[in-house]
Amino acid sequence: MIKIIILDDHQLFIDGLINSFRNDEQIEIIDFALNGITGLEKIKKNKPDVILLDIEFSKTKENGVDILKSLKKLQLPVKTLVLTNYCDKPLIEQLRKEGAEGYRIKNIGIDQLRKSIIDIYDGEITFKYDSDLIDQIIPFIPSRISERAVEIIKLLSEGLIVKEIATKLGIAETTVNDHIERTRKKLAAKNNSELVYMAVKNRLI
Repeated sequence: MIKIIILDDHQLFIDGLINSFRNDEQIEIIDFALNGITGLEKIKKNKPDVILLDIEFSKTKENGVDILKSLKKLQLPVKTLVLTNYCDKPLIEQLRKEGAEGYRIKNIGIDQLRKSIIDIYDGEITFKYDSDLIDQIIPFIPSRISERAVEIIKLLSEGLIVKEIATKLGIAETTVNDHIERTRKKLAAKNNSELVYMAVKNRLI
């Protein structure tokens, strides 16, 4: 029996996987965690064969790449299948570099997921995605956007102008503009409308 631990911050998604594999003859989900810190503790305690790892955790600073690095340092004998909505080439290469054995987009069917788990358990390296979808799927945005920047983008999305945002937050207009400019560069947004769009698309607001 292949023992699985899920690291994902969406409880409904976890519940769906648990239900799908409940009576499986080869795969058993033995535990789950909604964040990386708890996940690492459960991995050390329960010693799964494979972990299903998401990339972003909304309530913590660490992401899936950070967890892969921790697993490498701890030298835990566990194989990792990254299962996420994020897809871009730099991310995929980084996951390979940090030791992930597999990568799939969450829109795959349960039979495809089952096969990927078994393949990884058997020693295969499975990085599967449709290259034509790279630019259509949400790009990976690490947790590098400050809380203040997110707050400013949210106010922009509500229609406030820079002066109004500065007044509301009690900071200088130049500070607001600096946050906007830096965040636009990080999200590759050409203007404030595109900045708000990219923030929504990447679940920042």
